[in-house]
Amino acid sequence: MKWLKYSLYGLLTLVVLLAAGAAILVLTFDANRYKDEVEKLVKERSGRALKFHGDVKLAFWPSIGVSVGKVTLSRRASQHDFAAFDSAHVSVRLLPLLSGEVLVDQVRIAGLKASVIRAKGGKFDFEDLLGAAGAKQPAAAPAKPAKVKFDVAGIRLANGTLAYKDEGSGQTLEVAHLELRTGRIAEDVPGKMSVGAQLKGKQPLVDAKVALESGYRFSLARQQYALNGLSLKVEGTAADFSRLELALSGDV
Repeated sequence: MKWLKYSLYGLLTLVVLLAAGAAILVLTFDANRYKDEVEKLVKERSGRALKFHGDVKLAFWPSIGVSVGKVTLSRRASQHDFAAFDSAHVSVRLLPLLSGEVLVDQVRIAGLKASVIRAKGGKFDFEDLLGAAGAKQPAAAPAKPAKVKFDVAGIRLANGTLAYKDEGSGQTLEVAHLELRTGRIAEDVPGKMSVGAQLKGKQPLVDAKVALESGYRFSLARQQYALNGLSLKVEGTAADFSRLELALSGDV
């Protein structure tokens, strides 16, 4: 049984070497050296200023992930922010990578702030980003696509703010104090989510607190989507109602 003994020794040695290599990589790899290059690339491609205000940190176990501090993205040819967040963390599961699968372990975003403006002519201020994403790129040799499986362990959004302004009609809408938490998000897999926010707007005038809890299940392949055990509560004021209390429950 010497072969088993030597095999175990070899496996143990391999594990130690891999662990040592990962430790050295974590200690010596500096992701921040690429921040300037990324900011320059975004400026060249979109005309917008992307700025990393904090450090970029990498983790390699038990999942491969990246954490970043405050990041801002300006409007096109402007110094005003289009979107920003205080911190974010995204990681992918390590072991599935060995079999060629990319599974997102978790997504956490804190302090997200984003605003959309619709000009008087009807054009939205994010349309240039859609154009940049769809722009034709130089032809390249075909590459074997990565096996990406849509499977996210959970999404956590804390203290977010989303704003909308229509310069033509004067309508404004703001979703403040946005809190979002989901369970697993995957093809034909049940999950649960909760959403809480403060909704404020003009035309129509509204100032209300919104709370939603629900189970969900979807199938992109069959284009089927379902909410079950849904509970929606809205409290505040809206239009001509000095007091609004709304409660809905059911399945969709």
